[in-house]
Amino acid sequence: MNRLITCIALLIIGLATFTVQAKDLPALHKAVLQSDIDRATALLEDEKVNNPNQRDQLGSTPLHLAVRSDNIPMAKLLLEHRANANLTDGRGQTAMDMAKGWSMWWLLLRHGALPGVDTSIFLIATGLLFVLGLSVWLRKVKADAQARNLPDAYLTEDCYVDEQESEDQDGQRYHDAA
Repeated sequence: MNRLITCIALLIIGLATFTVQAKDLPALHKAVLQSDIDRATALLEDEKVNNPNQRDQLGSTPLHLAVRSDNIPMAKLLLEHRANANLTDGRGQTAMDMAKGWSMWWLLLRHGALPGVDTSIFLIATGLLFVLGLSVWLRKVKADAQARNLPDAYLTEDCYVDEQESEDQDGQRYHDAA
């Protein structure tokens, strides 16, 4: 029983050492976590005091926190103030690795973020599916266009009820509307 209590106590103590307290975070990190865009803007005006690439105890930058919470306006503000989108956090992840949707991915890509391996595979697969779908669609359009341009496609009796078959001077048969 004592060993179980000791294990639980060590586990709690261990978890407590890895928890980042909000009071220990830099001011810009707090503003990002609170989604306070006005305060973050004011803090970013003084770049000597508040560096947009400053890391917290876990190695996360304010941009990592904004991307993790999918806060696009905050991420855009940080990127406009020269936040580096290619920095990794304590776990080795970039902001692009944390992005949850297309809007955030495009924002990061436009500001020079390099996609990680997972993101690259996803973007390549999506591009290939798009090209494949476009290819199938173009083949269908081409086949439809060819069918419309072939005269034999319209030379059936069922196509036009009010037509009569005639011959031209060369002896070619064609339909003539009545």
